[in-house]
Amino acid sequence: MRAAIRERYGAPLDVVRVVDRPEPELEPDRVLIDVAAGGLNSLDWRLTRAMPALVRTSEGLRAPRDPRLGEDVSGTVVSVGSAVTRFAPGDRVFGQGRGSFAERVAPREKYLAPAPPAIPLADAASLAVAGTTALQAIQFASGTGHGLGPGSRVLVIGAAGGVGAFAVQLAAATGAEVTGVCSGAKADFVRSQGAAHVIDYTTQEIAGEYDLIVELAVTASVRRTASLLRPGGTLVLSSGDGGALLGPLPRIARSAFDRRVRMLAAQTTTDTLLELTRLVDAGSLRPVITERYPLDRAAEAIAHLERGHTLGKVLLEP
Repeated sequence: MRAAIRERYGAPLDVVRVVDRPEPELEPDRVLIDVAAGGLNSLDWRLTRAMPALVRTSEGLRAPRDPRLGEDVSGTVVSVGSAVTRFAPGDRVFGQGRGSFAERVAPREKYLAPAPPAIPLADAASLAVAGTTALQAIQFASGTGHGLGPGSRVLVIGAAGGVGAFAVQLAAATGAEVTGVCSGAKADFVRSQGAAHVIDYTTQEIAGEYDLIVELAVTASVRRTASLLRPGGTLVLSSGDGGALLGPLPRIARSAFDRRVRMLAAQTTTDTLLELTRLVDAGSLRPVITERYPLDRAAEAIAHLERGHTLGKVLLEP
């Protein structure tokens, strides 16, 4: 099968190649999938470059221990391992599994769910990582006892990207008044996702009072951003300003001293994936796919995402 790999760290156009590789082995808890699409996330270019450098402690100090690329996936089940009980050949599924930038991949059963019938199968590849991150960010408001609804105000900083667009949609679906922060060129896109207001961070100061702030891009200090919270509000951080070495660690450290601030480390679970399917089928969440690349152009797609000009989600299709 064909698969995108990188065997050393560096710029995507320099190190990412599409090669022939053996099909993945089918372990007892894994599901072999014919890939309909792999969804791109910022994680993909960060792992390609080993940024921040701390990722080398898990990925490999000098070179990647695992050359495969891609996490988000959707496709059709080919075969299942001996311990798999929820899926059978022919099922349409989506979820998360390393190596999804390939013609076939074999994720663990617990990281898969039935694909939402309401959208094309390939589009479901956009959901797992970004959808989980957005959903769990919005759920932080409920966890503090201040659930969102009419009269609530939500600020999404970095509202035009894959996670940001989903966060705007999910917050708007609760009836909350949503303000998105992005560049002026992306304002119309953010409004189309459900934002009532848009702040152009390049020309305007971020102001107002909010019950929930989802920070997906750094525009100010934690203290300054938290000052925009209403009493009982929550600031959810999913960003970092520690540069190529430390990434989010400095921001994590600063958030530890403020009970209003939560650092989000999203985790894909079966329940989360099932909830994403429900939200899509209910019309509360819709993937916005702005670009599709063939697998042979994987390096180009990852490089494009790294430049930061993407709206919504980008897919790789074998």
